[in-house]
Amino acid sequence: MKQNRIKITARISVLLMLFSVLFMQTAAAEKKSYMVEKISVENGYFLNDFEPGVYYYDVIMSSFTYNLAVSVELTDPRFEYEISGDDEITASSDSENVVTVSVHDTLGQYETVEYHLNVYVGNDAIKSIPWTGLSYLDVENGIFSPQFSRYRITYYAILENNIKSFDEADVNYRTINPDDTVEIKCRDELNSDGTLKEGKRTEFELKVTESNGKSKTYYLNLYRKAHITSSISDTAILSNIKINGGEVNVPFSEHKAYYDVTVPNSVKNLDIQAYPADRSDMVQVIGAESMNDSDPVFVNILVTSPSEDTYSIYTLRLSYNNFFTPKYSLFQMLICILLLGSVLFVIGFFAAIFWIKRKTRLKTDTTLDSNEVMNDVEKENMPTV
Repeated sequence: MKQNRIKITARISVLLMLFSVLFMQTAAAEKKSYMVEKISVENGYFLNDFEPGVYYYDVIMSSFTYNLAVSVELTDPRFEYEISGDDEITASSDSENVVTVSVHDTLGQYETVEYHLNVYVGNDAIKSIPWTGLSYLDVENGIFSPQFSRYRITYYAILENNIKSFDEADVNYRTINPDDTVEIKCRDELNSDGTLKEGKRTEFELKVTESNGKSKTYYLNLYRKAHITSSISDTAILSNIKINGGEVNVPFSEHKAYYDVTVPNSVKNLDIQAYPADRSDMVQVIGAESMNDSDPVFVNILVTSPSEDTYSIYTLRLSYNNFFTPKYSLFQMLICILLLGSVLFVIGFFAAIFWIKRKTRLKTDTTLDSNEVMNDVEKENMPTV
């Protein structure tokens, strides 16, 4: 009977602990990294789909629309936002209205962010936008940097060694005008089988041409990692790495390729400066530009020799000291505390019962032993007949 109770207690404790761990993992998985879920404009068409981490958009509206109605969906109703700009727009094909959506965190976990909408009005407004080319560019199977912007034309991506071609890198792009054509041309030499050279930069040209002949050219540099045991080459190294002017400590060493860096909770945006040992070497910082409250972010620093025959890749893994950073809401923390408290209560309850019964049994055994001693003494003192 006693062994059955112990087994039942152990099983209940294990189940409660497993449930607590699963609850905490689920809560962490559901935690949102951004304050905004979606921004939409009534009767408006976004040229580039809304993404919480992208802050500039171009919107086309019908010439029959005069009132500007912007809707914002937040990830938490406790966040606040305000919209600045004209509420009424001019219905002409050459008009532009700039609207700014500012989102504030009342919980103190995020910094204020701003989304900028350039709204163009009229059926022919798409032809009047003062820029041409792509509205979106990314590399699915690589570390792409910097974030796409209509003001940039040169981009970089680091590919693993098993990604051998432009097609395998899965380069995604979208033109402003669906009728535009995109011509892709490799500007560097490939291997004889058409694959990317290992350990070298291969530049591709993406030329976007409109029906009227107007064009814009983008340059995408793909770096395919070499199949080597170390990502550091003696002829292409750094002399130092600084984050936010030295605010974040980096235990730098010339031939150390990977760094696990703890960032102070006060740091939100990242300004990473990498200094080559040879000033003629080319350096690109590729990866995150800001911290994530719940997950680590990664930054790769690519150092290439002038001849591009050798290169080195330094990797930074940056995360907050989560011991002091709350990951869950107050309600989730209370639930976890209650679950863990239940486990301790069950263990303590059965331990107390076991201790009381053991103490009672020892007391009973002591009493019985005393009685036996008394009986023995009485027997010895009895007169012999």
